[in-house]
Amino acid sequence: MMALEAALERAFNEIEPALVARLDAVLAEGLPDQPYWPGMTPRPGAGPVFEISRRAASDVTPANWRESEAWAAGFVLMRRGYFWEAHEVLEPVWQGLPPNGPDRPFVQAAIQYANGRLKAAMGRDKAAARLFAIASAHLEDARSRGFRPGGDGP
Repeated sequence: MMALEAALERAFNEIEPALVARLDAVLAEGLPDQPYWPGMTPRPGAGPVFEISRRAASDVTPANWRESEAWAAGFVLMRRGYFWEAHEVLEPVWQGLPPNGPDRPFVQAAIQYANGRLKAAMGRDKAAARLFAIASAHLEDARSRGFRPGGDGP
């Protein structure tokens, strides 16, 4: 999992700091006091996560996903401990990428990593381990297709 976390950290570091700061401020104001844990906490029905996700469905393209609001928001949310919410904003990024390209499995790795972090936070260690293994497999798939976290060479 260290390789996956290193790849995600590198991808995060490639995001424009001003975008991260703006999203951090927006999310700090609009997030519920506690993250959503399915079956344990109330499910949010509105707010910035849903707005970002809705915009991403039409705004994200294969050419701009690395600079997209939704991609950056996924990292901001994970860093705040809002893992289900991170999945919600990352999913339309994944959906906007070509099925056979190298980028899609990397975004799927990020989504499964967020899911694994959610299960770990909920105390579901076996589920978390399974999801981390799936996420790592998606990273390897992305790499085998030529993906590089920063969009450049190895």
